[in-house]
Amino acid sequence: MVEGSRVTRRTRVDRPACISYHPCLHFLQKNRKNTIMRTIRQVKKLVVAVMGFTMLIAGIAMIVLPGPAFIFIPAGLAILATEFLWAKKLLQKVKEKLRRDKESKEKQSENEDH
Repeated sequence: MVEGSRVTRRTRVDRPACISYHPCLHFLQKNRKNTIMRTIRQVKKLVVAVMGFTMLIAGIAMIVLPGPAFIFIPAGLAILATEFLWAKKLLQKVKEKLRRDKESKEKQSENEDH
């Protein structure tokens, strides 16, 4: 825009012209990108939590209701284990217990056969 012999420039209202070439602008853009990535991670964690707890609760309900609880409970824990350390540890304990139970049943069946 020209006013007499002087040239003035229109800038955005939220940022004066002197900041548009400031060296910290790169930092501000990088910080904005980090904020967006953090938000995406938080949304992913929330979605995983909702799906995992839904499957886990459904599996627990299937213990008394008809349905494959032995599939839903480990599946819910596996989904939760992708984002939560406590679920990963609990899933490992459940796997180990199932492995021990399977081995003890195999030993019992071998003893009964002889």
